[in-house]
Amino acid sequence: MERSFHLRFVTHNVRRFKASDGSSTVPAIGRFLAELQPPPDIVALNEVDISTQPECLDSLASMLGGYSVAFFGHVAGRYGNALLSRHSICQTRETHLRGGSELSFPVGMRKRNGEIAKEGEKHRLGRGLLEADVDVPGGMVTFAVTHLDHISESQREVQLEHILQSLAPSLTRPLVLLGDMNALTRNDYTDDEWEMIEQNAESKGWAPPSFGCLSALTSNGLQDAFVVS
Repeated sequence: MERSFHLRFVTHNVRRFKASDGSSTVPAIGRFLAELQPPPDIVALNEVDISTQPECLDSLASMLGGYSVAFFGHVAGRYGNALLSRHSICQTRETHLRGGSELSFPVGMRKRNGEIAKEGEKHRLGRGLLEADVDVPGGMVTFAVTHLDHISESQREVQLEHILQSLAPSLTRPLVLLGDMNALTRNDYTDDEWEMIEQNAESKGWAPPSFGCLSALTSNGLQDAFVVS
């Protein structure tokens, strides 16, 4: 007989652990997570930047009572996704995802790495997938965290295809995919709200909003927790 068990997850885009005034949000996020009851089994984080706050993840783990930490900095080893686990992390896997929108830098613009953009220079918004096999009370569960392209539905489709290929060996056992999908579901919005999304995309020079990429996940056996709950 299969044994049932309950797990609690938190997923959060921490936006480099920086507030609008430039101060660190690590203490506030840590306090919030530490107050959750029951405590989360897994915390998935996006936009983790360890270049300016190298101890940010260890600090959070300590505030939570000694959680295990897994981090994949798909951008220069310093920026990416993380998993904090209340249970033992047995193995991790990292994947640089295919696809990603390309942006052109204005000539003379100072980039985040301090370099000055040259004429015709472009930047691809690379994304990553972090997987972790975690030994929870009910057995081994694979947790994965990602952050999909925020501009193009077609690029999200490319990334999801790559994610499914990477997760294929785990699809026959318990698997939880977490993160910031940047993916829209039309039924979640009124006509007025959708029009605002269209106007926002147009103002930024992005492709018109579209939806449906998440069907790649559901057609491969995954379920949307918000829909089935």
